[in-house]
Amino acid sequence: MVLVDNPSLKQQPVIQRLHLLMLDAIAVSAAIRDNAQDDGEYLPDDLVLSFLNDYETIISNLNEASNKTEG
Repeated sequence: MVLVDNPSLKQQPVIQRLHLLMLDAIAVSAAIRDNAQDDGEYLPDDLVLSFLNDYETIISNLNEASNKTEG
């Protein structure tokens, strides 16, 4: 994880937690891939789309957190 600016003290633990969860998700997704390839049993497209939607929500939330609004 590369941080150019230091997040606030309030954000540091939740950012670290998200980072660790993402590392876990990467490892688990690699295991799912390996199992599918080993067994020749691939995931249905709608399941993959469901995960894609979850990650798009995460990115959307992070983008909102990174935008500064004036008002």
